[in-house]
Amino acid sequence: MPIELKTQDTLAYEFHPVPSRTLRFKVRAANDAHILLSATDNPEGAEPVLEVFIGGWANQKSAIRRDRSTPDKANVETPDILSNDELRGFWINYLGGAIAVGRENEVEPFLTWTDP
Repeated sequence: MPIELKTQDTLAYEFHPVPSRTLRFKVRAANDAHILLSATDNPEGAEPVLEVFIGGWANQKSAIRRDRSTPDKANVETPDILSNDELRGFWINYLGGAIAVGRENEVEPFLTWTDP
């Protein structure tokens, strides 16, 4: 069942279990959609985690970061990927250390990284 979340412009995360290796979601925001992935059901302070952020740098880039504070592991130019006026759909797939991020209704990811 879909969960609808409305969040403030902070780095305060809400945690919800995802029963599969694929997360599908929609975002309405001018910039900076942050999604934190963790193998534990209590990820606050837990490491390792992966953070995917879409529409960062004033809605110009998207990136994958490990452990919330380290440099980006992967980033790509994604100008105007988010919209403050409409919901935009995305998916994240994580399997065997490989993470892929894509747009709703597109098969090919726009951002990938494999944990060595």
